[in-house]
Amino acid sequence: MVGDPSNSLDLKDCDVFNGRDRLDTTVKYCIYFTGIKEGKVLPMKPGLRGIYVRIHGRLLKQSFTEQKYVYPISKWNKFASGIRVELSIDWLRGEISLARDSLKFSNSKLEEQFGTTLRRVVSSFIQPQLKKLEQKSEKRAAKEHTQRIELAKKRVEGGKDVCIHNITAGFRFVPETDGELALLIANENVMKKISNSYKLLDYNDKAPFDCLIYDTGRREYVFAELEPTLIEFLQHKNIPENLAVIITWSLGKWRVGAKKKGLRFHFQLTAETGAKPGHYRLLAYPRVSSRKPSTVFPVVALDQILKK
Repeated sequence: MVGDPSNSLDLKDCDVFNGRDRLDTTVKYCIYFTGIKEGKVLPMKPGLRGIYVRIHGRLLKQSFTEQKYVYPISKWNKFASGIRVELSIDWLRGEISLARDSLKFSNSKLEEQFGTTLRRVVSSFIQPQLKKLEQKSEKRAAKEHTQRIELAKKRVEGGKDVCIHNITAGFRFVPETDGELALLIANENVMKKISNSYKLLDYNDKAPFDCLIYDTGRREYVFAELEPTLIEFLQHKNIPENLAVIITWSLGKWRVGAKKKGLRFHFQLTAETGAKPGHYRLLAYPRVSSRKPSTVFPVVALDQILKK
């Protein structure tokens, strides 16, 4: 995870770990670590991270993060963006020659000894951190599973807050994710309320757009984005140019006429005179001062359509 350099941490923001190698106690280390948040290692500024060596207090400019040194370190790539290692190895003096952009060992045996020491120190730090990361991941997965089961129980009981009562077949529950919304519109009766000529062909939340719909009337494909509420569309940074419709469960807290700032555009929700219930337009302006929208997206709010 390289991360945005503007949001990366300095050394002063890091936790610092000092110690000695367990086998070669003449080797000391100082490790700066950014920490872990939401299951990911926080990024450190690119010019600071890496593995460096001090010889009698002098810090070599070269970072020893090339593959021949770090490839045996388990999960190095997972931690590389948020770690700086400084190894003090005084016995290297006289055993290496320094050039402007390179370093040479006096013999291959010494280089292997150095590499083994480096990997041992870095691995001894990473392994406990990896266990913490795995434990947090397991706790998060267990919590999500519990929440999923609780929601399933509510749906089995058929509470008013979780059911769509006028649907007699298929996915009958108020959708809370893009995937659940796809299950809802896979119901032909629901899709016909959006358009009599629409047929759902696929769903892929990893693609630039969520759904591929076929319009049998126009004989063309319709690229659709699914959102539980329209507010969540504001978080889209990369919006495909051929996006044809946004299908939401509800508008959320977005009222007609209101403007909101997204990651890429400034948006305004509008309703045309005589438009069908639940059908709107989302105007996308490149700047807040723009008078003319650069793009217009049709919006369908299912909770309003299914009230009929």
